[in-house]
Amino acid sequence: MSLTKSNLRTQFKKQRNSMDLNQVNTFSRSIQKNLLTIPEIDDSQIFFTYVSINNEVQTHSLIELLLAHGKTVTVPKIYSWQDNSTNTPGKMYPHEINSFSQLKLEQGFFNPQTPRYYDNLEIAICPVLAVSENMERLGMGGGFYDKFIEDHPEMRLIALAYEWQVKKELPTESHDKPLDLIITENRIIKPNNQF
Repeated sequence: MSLTKSNLRTQFKKQRNSMDLNQVNTFSRSIQKNLLTIPEIDDSQIFFTYVSINNEVQTHSLIELLLAHGKTVTVPKIYSWQDNSTNTPGKMYPHEINSFSQLKLEQGFFNPQTPRYYDNLEIAICPVLAVSENMERLGMGGGFYDKFIEDHPEMRLIALAYEWQVKKELPTESHDKPLDLIITENRIIKPNNQF
């Protein structure tokens, strides 16, 4: 790959920020519809999902739907930010929510105001700046999800992405864990047709 992760992040952030609200909402509804077609959503009980901000694939209605179906929904709470001087990744933990009233906007993120959740997680719905057809994920660069994924190997990883975020390949590092599934507004991408 000729571009670094940092250069790619800048490029994808700019493109995502240029989307209008109508595109975000329309694509997000299609992505959610595709997500709900996979049997693992019905078969799983405990979910970890990001709470969308700005032009990320929207998850608010997905969270409400999962809660309405009696699913356990956990969301990330940030405990510490990445320390570049010591190469220490940011730290986040799952917190169970039962409604959006339990979230508070802090430093640009929705942080839960509920106790930490300690049980195993079945499905993790991850935010991305880009994904590849090789099931690689490019995040925001804070290290939160890399560390969280490493700490929760039991989770199946699902990325919600706009079709334009899907690339043939992305630069990876040895600690990067591949995704189990990618959902876009146009398709469901599986590794070697498995999941």
